[in-house]
Amino acid sequence: MTPQKKFFIFIGVLAIVTVCTMGLGIFNDGKEKPSLNKNEAKETSEKYKWPGLINKITGGLSPTVKKSDILYKSKSFGKYTFNLKQKEGASFRALKIKVVQSSDNTRTNAVTDYYYNAGESDIEFLKIQNDKLKYNHGQNNSNDKYPQDTSLTIFEKGGILKITPYKGSKVIAIIKDKEVMLCQQTLNGTYTYNKNLR
Repeated sequence: MTPQKKFFIFIGVLAIVTVCTMGLGIFNDGKEKPSLNKNEAKETSEKYKWPGLINKITGGLSPTVKKSDILYKSKSFGKYTFNLKQKEGASFRALKIKVVQSSDNTRTNAVTDYYYNAGESDIEFLKIQNDKLKYNHGQNNSNDKYPQDTSLTIFEKGGILKITPYKGSKVIAIIKDKEVMLCQQTLNGTYTYNKNLR
């Protein structure tokens, strides 16, 4: 058999496979698909927001931020600002933060707002990462809109992390399976931060 005939046979087989695949796709497309009502669709989209999904992925693969990479900068109107140091050669680092009850709180929920700004970033939707964290006292957190912890994707150039703890709330970083207190607001409104982060 000549090479020319082999080539035409190959093209014929490829055409048949392509047509069969397209036919199968059209057949499957016609099948009824499960649908979500408006509330279920919103809940699903909230659960799998792109920044959160990327953070979960990179959080497991990236090196973590070290305690020495976090520097206290200032406090203004109940908002703590921390500088995250630049680290050359580490395109992404993970920083896991978590909200817990303050040292004097054994009876109420704990809530905090967080805001990370990477400054310059090629990945626009990860440049700013902000949301709320919540600990539900005496009940399961899994059904709550806000998680108790999150992993932030920190870029090579570092950036700024702002944390606003509500009354009775303490924010900690999980670094090498150890809890490092960042800041807190007690139930009586006293603000404190980790003075070793300087």
